[in-house]
Amino acid sequence: MGFKDNAGFTLVEVLAVMAILGLVAALAGSLYLSAQKTWEVVTHREEVQQNLRLAMVRITNDIRKSSGDTVTVDTTAVPNSLDMAVESGVYSRYRVDSEDVLKRNGQPVTTPDMKIVGFYVYEDKIRGQKIFTVVLAGRKGQAGFELQTKVSPRVR
Repeated sequence: MGFKDNAGFTLVEVLAVMAILGLVAALAGSLYLSAQKTWEVVTHREEVQQNLRLAMVRITNDIRKSSGDTVTVDTTAVPNSLDMAVESGVYSRYRVDSEDVLKRNGQPVTTPDMKIVGFYVYEDKIRGQKIFTVVLAGRKGQAGFELQTKVSPRVR
């Protein structure tokens, strides 16, 4: 009586294949998690950029509509606050509230899930013309972004 030729796998072969498949699954899982986290950070950064751009456009448009004499910056507050008369009888007031949301005349300019971590306005004069440097910095999750621009009010 001889041994029959078995067509199956040995225990060592099965264990080796299971170990290799386990390593491949672990690698695929870690790549997926890494890609997911990267996607989340990039998405949050894009949202922060969009919010800051919108806020910056509103602030710069208001400064351009005002005369330089009507713009006042409260540098004692951190982050700063900005008040201005845009047109006769029309005022704009920018503040960051206690929940780190930038508001214009009490209405949110940025979304509540994004935190404003910096709002600074610096006044300077170049050739007798007032120039305002506006810096906005925001954060959502681990994604942060900062915008800075210089703007001058209209000359009358």
